[in-house]
Amino acid sequence: MRPAVTKGWKVLALLLLYAMGSWGAARLGWAEPLVDVATVLSLVAPFRSPEAPAPPAPPPADGGWVAPAPPVVAASASVASDAQGAPPGSWEAWLAKLQARRAGRPGKLRVLQLGDSELVADGPSREVRTRLQAIYGDGGVGFVPVASPVRYYDHSRVKALPPRSMFPYRFTQSRLEDTDYGPVGIAFRATAGARGAVELLGETGTCHLRLHYARLPGGGDVKVTADGKEVIAVSTQADAWTHAVAEAPPMPCPKRIETKVENAPARLFGFELEREGDGLVWSTMGVLGARIDQFAVYGPGRLEPGLAALRPDLLVINFGLNRAAGPWRPPDTYVGEAAAVLKRMRAAVPAAACLVIAPYPCGDPAHGRPGYVSEAVSLAQREAAKQAGCAFMNRFTLAGGASQIGAWRRTRVPVLSGDYTHLTNDGAARMGQAMSDVLLAIFEGRALPPQPLSLTGPNRPAKTP
Repeated sequence: MRPAVTKGWKVLALLLLYAMGSWGAARLGWAEPLVDVATVLSLVAPFRSPEAPAPPAPPPADGGWVAPAPPVVAASASVASDAQGAPPGSWEAWLAKLQARRAGRPGKLRVLQLGDSELVADGPSREVRTRLQAIYGDGGVGFVPVASPVRYYDHSRVKALPPRSMFPYRFTQSRLEDTDYGPVGIAFRATAGARGAVELLGETGTCHLRLHYARLPGGGDVKVTADGKEVIAVSTQADAWTHAVAEAPPMPCPKRIETKVENAPARLFGFELEREGDGLVWSTMGVLGARIDQFAVYGPGRLEPGLAALRPDLLVINFGLNRAAGPWRPPDTYVGEAAAVLKRMRAAVPAAACLVIAPYPCGDPAHGRPGYVSEAVSLAQREAAKQAGCAFMNRFTLAGGASQIGAWRRTRVPVLSGDYTHLTNDGAARMGQAMSDVLLAIFEGRALPPQPLSLTGPNRPAKTP
């Protein structure tokens, strides 16, 4: 064997060992992985026989909307068009609630959006939440963790501080024996003396605060203070597991909320922060590296109580990037696995409508070219949404298809980051504008744009009809 080849194999072996070691350390809770699973797969890709990529698709002649238009497909074609008489949990019932809110009728509307790293950084979701709350009323922040679950966590209205003696467990890692990762996929295992804190960024008026936690055998006491004043004190000790919620009395919106665990360990999830009065509450929570099929790690009865306790009127499922960014199309079992998760979530909150948001186009950073796995993931998610009775937004066509990847990287202010998967801050804002344009058109019964919304043109200010 030639010396250069031998040296190459040694370098590759060292890289693989380093990647596997850092990944294993993360699973044990020691640190975040320095090299993720996608990087490991890219190292071994030259030694596998991946499926040949699909040839580039020609630009769509119909302006980029996937058939059948519009890109948001009604949850059930069999439901009567009379929105006032639509069954609970249908798309028509959700539209009726929005129309009532727009007409000034009192009420709170709650949206729970779950997803992957795109939501961890509060990317497009920030724009969607801000714009829709400006129209339907600002009902408050929504669900936030008791402390920062990962150093990349961001939220436009809350600053979550690093926890002390609280260890976040993600449902993607499957390390909790009781599989209780709470309603959004992240649970904090807190030892006695643990502390967590979040700071609210400019909330005003009267606020309502609800703590979500688990009651378990051997659980300790938990105290929550708002601006130094104790507002919640509960014991998490119980003979058997149960999801629990403790609510504080109405209070002036605080600047800082602190959580302390006393005398024994506890399992904590997060807070609901809502304003007094009417409006839209749009909660967003992402988990690094998450895929929709990984919700199967929850044991029977573990996922459902937490979702039900959040009382959503609309459940938004926003996964797919970790499939779309890979070199291989989703397996044949993907549609069935995704549909099973969607049906399970819908059964937990039967009064909530459901919307699946597919991933936007991703590229191949190794060769600087478009990738075509995103389209396969979008089509699979569309079928899963149909089987579960969910509405569906196809961002692959909304963005103009895989051919847009080059333009996203060449524009003066890049829309897509160097990993060809995650949007830049500018790209996230543009994507959020495009998504809110579509949602508002659907919500208000207006015509959709005749062509894909540009993500490469000048920034457009958020408009309210």
